[in-house]
Amino acid sequence: MENSKWGIKIEGGYFLEEHHIYRNEAGMIVTSPTKTFNILGFSDFSMIDPATVAWKRVYGNAVHSAVQFMVADDLDWDSVDPMIEAPVRGVEQRLKEMGFKCEGAEEQRVACLGGMYYGMKLDLRGNVIHRGVRRKVVIDLKTGSKYEKHWMWQTAAYIAPQPPILSGYLGIVLQVDPAGKVTPHYVDDVPAAIREWQILLAAAILKVNNGYAQLGG
Repeated sequence: MENSKWGIKIEGGYFLEEHHIYRNEAGMIVTSPTKTFNILGFSDFSMIDPATVAWKRVYGNAVHSAVQFMVADDLDWDSVDPMIEAPVRGVEQRLKEMGFKCEGAEEQRVACLGGMYYGMKLDLRGNVIHRGVRRKVVIDLKTGSKYEKHWMWQTAAYIAPQPPILSGYLGIVLQVDPAGKVTPHYVDDVPAAIREWQILLAAAILKVNNGYAQLGG
């Protein structure tokens, strides 16, 4: 991937890892689902010890990275930290039960919805057996202990830029705990969730444009 002063070149724009900043092709800093939820007050870590937040971020990133290698059949289990082995094996087993066939993992891009740009990194994309039929699916992986409603909107944000198909996409959030228990959460109405995500995206951008929030940079 090409590097520039704006970071690495990704589909639709750029990503600067150091400050976690997305830009569109024109160089404009854009939001992301996580940043959007922070701006709108859905995610508030102000009362949590920063060291705990940092540890959970490292833990979550490690699980995501291991799963990325696992679905590519390139994971060296001997190199997996014992702390994340149970959740990674739990995800592996659940994906097998779903008949998951991977078509993409950790895909990063800048998307555009209704003329509004946002950066994203999709966890898993592929197809599964759902109610006896093989369906296209976007899967978001969560290591948080508490279910959050905005997980559905985040998954919808990842589905929105996918090429349209007649049957539509399934949206599934796999919530995995440290012991390896995996709880699936299905996006009940994907088109409605995408419309709701678009409204939230517009609200966050409105706050930024009027000086009530910042995107960084």
